[in-house]
Amino acid sequence: MKRKLWLGSLLLVLALMIGFFINNKGQEVETIAAAKGNLDEGIEETGYIQASEEYDIQALESGRIVEISTRRGQTVNEGQIILTMQSIDMDIETGAINERIAATRTSFDAAALEFQKTSLSLQQARADLKRKQELVKAGAISQADYEETLTNTQTLEQAFTSQQNIMQGYQQQLDSLQAQRQDLEKKSQQLTVKSPIAGVLLLLNVKEGQLVSPGTVLAQVGTAGGLAVKTDILCDDMNNIKIGQTVEVNSTVLNNRPLYGRITEIYPEAHEEISALGVAQRRVTVISALGQNGLLKPGYEVQVKIITARKKDTLLLPREAVLVTDGDSGEVNQVIKNRIVKQKVKMGLKNQQYVEIVSGLKQGDMVVRDAGLELKAGSRVKVAAD
Repeated sequence: MKRKLWLGSLLLVLALMIGFFINNKGQEVETIAAAKGNLDEGIEETGYIQASEEYDIQALESGRIVEISTRRGQTVNEGQIILTMQSIDMDIETGAINERIAATRTSFDAAALEFQKTSLSLQQARADLKRKQELVKAGAISQADYEETLTNTQTLEQAFTSQQNIMQGYQQQLDSLQAQRQDLEKKSQQLTVKSPIAGVLLLLNVKEGQLVSPGTVLAQVGTAGGLAVKTDILCDDMNNIKIGQTVEVNSTVLNNRPLYGRITEIYPEAHEEISALGVAQRRVTVISALGQNGLLKPGYEVQVKIITARKKDTLLLPREAVLVTDGDSGEVNQVIKNRIVKQKVKMGLKNQQYVEIVSGLKQGDMVVRDAGLELKAGSRVKVAAD
């Protein structure tokens, strides 16, 4: 009987020791050391690739597209014809002006011929009048004969002046009509649409036979030498965005090799956009210049990060390791001798992956990676093997 009691007591003690060991072994957690590194803070948005310089080509006159000489995506030279338009109204107006010019020139030529005849007659009459002045003084002819010649000369002078005025009137009409024809010729030249720069035809918005009015965007040409990215940023995020800041562009076509550029333009006004959830948002367009890259093309969608602040060789932790308590204040589960210490920390820069630890920890301090775990201060933990 005593032997059984002794054996039972021994088993009870062993069970208590095993339970105590298990209970004090602690919860298994994954830890990470606070380490120094570089951190970029910025605004991330979706952007769209475009040519570094883009030119909208608008119709300056109304007309019909009669010929398209290029295709979208084609490389074009400066001055190369993109398309040709025809304006029936302009053709009719040009024809009418040409008819008026021809009729006015005929009238001018007839008046010039009469003027030439009158001019010759007047020269002869003046010479005859001068001769008869000498004769009347000498008494060789009568005064009546002289006065008849004088009257004839005066009549010719009046005709000369009148015909000269008529010719000047016809000349003014011709000058006006020719100026109108030159204006029409300039407008007609605008019906032949040419590329303003050497580059790539990005858009071709019309087709042959289509009628267009002045101001219609016919095509868009972009420079071939470089790219830009257009990003629409929420107004609330614009405080720290400035021209010259670095931009990081990522896309699946870049094979995890980001493309970098700098902000070159910030639009002066915000515009309204409707989000995918149907919420009206005010956004500002930001343009950033990029280097040439054969993998990206105008129109591609990319992920854009505008770097607003940068720290080098600063203490970092993954964001999930810090429980934010208030603004830049937070708390981590620091592990010291396999026990949890609730450590207050002050944070600095942040991005989607990491947060800067300004105070509260030093390099090499171990913390629980998941700050969301329910761990009590002083509780034992078991550090999971890597």
